[in-house]
Amino acid sequence: MSRITIHNVGVIYHHGVFWLIYLVYFYSVNLLGNNEMSFLIALLSVPYFAVIFYSVSWILRHFFRRRNFVVSIILMITFYSLSSCLIYFVMYGNQFTGLLYGAYVVSDYPFSLREFLQTILIMHGHFTMLAILYNEYERRISEVKEKLKQVEQRIAAQQQKAKFEYISLAQQVSAHTMVNVFQYWKSHFQIISPELLPQIDRLYELMLYYMHSHDVSSPKSILCSVELSIVQAYVEIQRSLTSVPIEIVWNIIGNLDSNAIPPTTLMTLIENALKHGITDDPEYPVNVVFSVKIDEINIRIENKIKKNINSPSHGVGLTALRKRLEYIYNDDFKLSVNNSQSWFRVELRIVV
Repeated sequence: MSRITIHNVGVIYHHGVFWLIYLVYFYSVNLLGNNEMSFLIALLSVPYFAVIFYSVSWILRHFFRRRNFVVSIILMITFYSLSSCLIYFVMYGNQFTGLLYGAYVVSDYPFSLREFLQTILIMHGHFTMLAILYNEYERRISEVKEKLKQVEQRIAAQQQKAKFEYISLAQQVSAHTMVNVFQYWKSHFQIISPELLPQIDRLYELMLYYMHSHDVSSPKSILCSVELSIVQAYVEIQRSLTSVPIEIVWNIIGNLDSNAIPPTTLMTLIENALKHGITDDPEYPVNVVFSVKIDEINIRIENKIKKNINSPSHGVGLTALRKRLEYIYNDDFKLSVNNSQSWFRVELRIVV
């Protein structure tokens, strides 16, 4: 049984108990002033009291609470008019209902407009006031639940943030270790392969960029122009490490200095394309569109998929990227992936 169903059953149960208690109370009070009052009459009367209560509650909940005041007034007037006609019929409409009403209050009760209006006002006013109080109670309970929900969401977000921070710190490589490794490589290759020294320097800068990007104390965004320059440097490093050409068509639109993006966002998408895509065919190059506006950033990368991929795809890079974007932008982004048999396209839209 769902949570909503359990809640509804609980509400029905508590309301049922309330009306049973009110039935006993109503019968006992009226019995004190009228010996002809029967439990059957009370049993027939209380359901109509409930109709008044729930009708007014429904109008308050669905219209008045939503500030549809005109509709609320019209519905209230309509309901009270119909209810008054029904009450008049029961009291004075025919002999049978008149007898019922006589047993209800006092026998041989003559019609009096003033007392009839008084009865209408008392009956409607009593259960209308009860409905107003109940509606206010529901409203306040809803506000409290909404605040609790927001607090729970903030706590969950803080816990998730702490988890990401812990993982990020745990995965960091010591900067001193990185410096020692690259200094060793430079001293080693300075004699046997001095032409590799510029590549080692670029690799070192790239590693530092990754380390700073995943540092929890680092800025959550950088200029799009900086991200693009790092990514293009990464592509040049990849070209220098392999004899296979890397064909990429860059379509840069807008002023890249006018907006910022989370570090390694474009890098993750390019890495994914170079890992799983065909990069050495000039007829099917990796097509990159990087469009930057004042209030929007769009990235689209399309590549032909390799038929035989040595390294399987686990989707970790795109999954981690999506989580990072959710953390920073909430719902103000859209990351869509279209993976056909021969083509792979990923599109990212960020509203800033």
